[in-house]
Amino acid sequence: GGREHALAAKLRESAEVSELWVCPGNPGMEKMGVPCAPFESPVDIEAFCLKNEVSLVVVGPEGAILSDLKARLESKNIP
Repeated sequence: GGREHALAAKLRESAEVSELWVCPGNPGMEKMGVPCAPFESPVDIEAFCLKNEVSLVVVGPEGAILSDLKARLESKNIP
């Protein structure tokens, strides 16, 4: 969605961000050069974050906000 696209664009501008992925992403994000990981479930996102040593997650979509994603990630020390 638009909110997620705007968040990704701003995060990408930060000198403190070395890598950026979006889940699940969209063609517009791919066009701006942001890799999209095709995951939507909290379980799959958690596994992706652990595998790729993700150090921060910014949650945008309402579905993810209302899920247990935050609790899952925090239990693995991923803010």
